[in-house]
Amino acid sequence: MSLRGRARRRRAAGSIALTCLALAAPARAQFDVASSRPEELPAASIRLDEPSAEEVVVVINANAAFGNHAGLFVGRQLSDPAGSYVAIRRRVADWEPGLADYVRFQTVDGPHIRSYRFPVDPATRTALLERFPQAADAAPLFCATAVQNVLAGIGPFASLPATGWTSPASVATLLDRLLALNPAAGRCQLPDASPCRMPPDTTPVPLAREAR
Repeated sequence: MSLRGRARRRRAAGSIALTCLALAAPARAQFDVASSRPEELPAASIRLDEPSAEEVVVVINANAAFGNHAGLFVGRQLSDPAGSYVAIRRRVADWEPGLADYVRFQTVDGPHIRSYRFPVDPATRTALLERFPQAADAAPLFCATAVQNVLAGIGPFASLPATGWTSPASVATLLDRLLALNPAAGRCQLPDASPCRMPPDTTPVPLAREAR
């Protein structure tokens, strides 16, 4: 192989390595179980009510360009695909899982956490919970994929497509569009329970286009 060809290969390999690092970096905090964690927001600053028995809450950690993590509550039951929340929190005496604590845990990455809340009927709740075991097997960097595939095609998420890979930010965009199309379907809250500000580029287009 010529020197020029070898140089091209080295540049290509370097580009691939940098791409992989760029994808992995936002999620690193979610899988790092080291004892030293950045400081979370004070518990008093998280004012979210816990989910009702027939409510779905999608939590998006949006502190990086593609998002850091995604998780899902159906009632009080949590799906935290490829996450470290339970592994770290169970070290704390008298810990009990919950939405407010889960959101607080995410704030080690920053304050930009969005909680999308949707009421659901019992049949929808049951159908979503049946998909939880699949989400539990998610590999690192596939948290948002697992969350979207739990929701896809069911109840208020009937127009969300299944996906082979997506990011937390892309799931948030889908949910923003869903609420733009039908504001009565649910709501989005920040950690202090104030309403999320919808992104200025949120366009209420049919969600089926996302599958193309």
